[in-house]
Amino acid sequence: MQSVTLLVAPALFAASVYMILGRIILLTQSEAYSPIKARWLTKIFVFGDVFSFLVQSGGMFRYFSSLYLWPASSSQVNQQLREIRSPSPKS
Repeated sequence: MQSVTLLVAPALFAASVYMILGRIILLTQSEAYSPIKARWLTKIFVFGDVFSFLVQSGGMFRYFSSLYLWPASSSQVNQQLREIRSPSPKS
């Protein structure tokens, strides 16, 4: 549960920043200077936040499913770590 809150909090904070930026653009009537129209600004960035959240949660799902669906014994993990850390013999 803690990892979910770590993923959601920055997205919500960023979404509030985008909403405020859109309102500032409308308030100062400077939409002509903005590369993205103010009415699309929040929609685009919120879509990006939702997409990144889905990608991160997909990675988290793959990580936890590998831990619980295919658990390896500690001796197998230690053997794999030794193989990774050991230098390859010179030819």
